[in-house]
Amino acid sequence: MEPQPPWSATAPPGPARRFPPGTIAFVVIAGVVVLGLVVTLALVFSGVLSSNDTRTAEKRTGIAQPISLLPVEEEYAAPCRPGDQSAGKLDPDKCHRLGTGMVVTSVRQLVTKVGTDGKGVVQLSLNPDDARAFGDLTTRLAAEQPPRNLLAIVVNGQVLSTPQVMSPIPGGEVEISGNFTVKEARDLVAKIKG
Repeated sequence: MEPQPPWSATAPPGPARRFPPGTIAFVVIAGVVVLGLVVTLALVFSGVLSSNDTRTAEKRTGIAQPISLLPVEEEYAAPCRPGDQSAGKLDPDKCHRLGTGMVVTSVRQLVTKVGTDGKGVVQLSLNPDDARAFGDLTTRLAAEQPPRNLLAIVVNGQVLSTPQVMSPIPGGEVEISGNFTVKEARDLVAKIKG
């Protein structure tokens, strides 16, 4: 046999190397387990499997009656024109032409409390997406002159309140106050929740 140069790719002659039975299966299984741990750790550190992820842990409360938050485009004396809203119990002699705003169909929290004047107040906490939209809406309204800086809060076709927006409200915390008794505020929350 001719001598091979040191860079030859052929294996030296000799017996084939043998592993004990089960060794290959053990190595494959151990490799799969290690790969699974690496993938799991990568997902945890990237936030996909985090238990603190607010995108998946956020509590939402569905509501039976959507809450419309609509800008007042015009305010005038009654009688109301077709398609416009009466100010209702708040001011039965006024009408509002309402613009396009937003509709809330779920909230983080919806409760009744007693205001400093002893009247009933409905308080709701918006979900993050609605809170951003509400912040944008109130930013736009705060830049307007009366009555275009009024925000109509409408439930079941009835204007509940038309507060004047003086500054943007970015946090998503909304209070509906009007001329409600505490019982009327509780009834309203029960109606909204369904």
